[in-house]
Amino acid sequence: MSPLSNKLFLLIMVIMLKCNLVAQSQVTGTVKDANTQEALIGASISVKGTVNGTVAGEDGQFNLKTEQAPPFILVISYIGYRTQEISIQKTI
Repeated sequence: MSPLSNKLFLLIMVIMLKCNLVAQSQVTGTVKDANTQEALIGASISVKGTVNGTVAGEDGQFNLKTEQAPPFILVISYIGYRTQEISIQKTI
């Protein structure tokens, strides 16, 4: 292998290693009205202090991937409801 090939290979290996070192958490759940248990379609779910977020689907379910390692706080908001903050201590 030429010196240039060795450098390119090393660069690719460093990039791959960096990608593997980035922590990623995944949080899934369902947003429902506490009284009626109806799904809150379109509720906003985000990680507090970041721009990372998602929206609940038609069944109220959501799946949020974040590079934030636990513990972190989820902020859930929906028109006509008080914003809720949920502490996430660990993910699987």
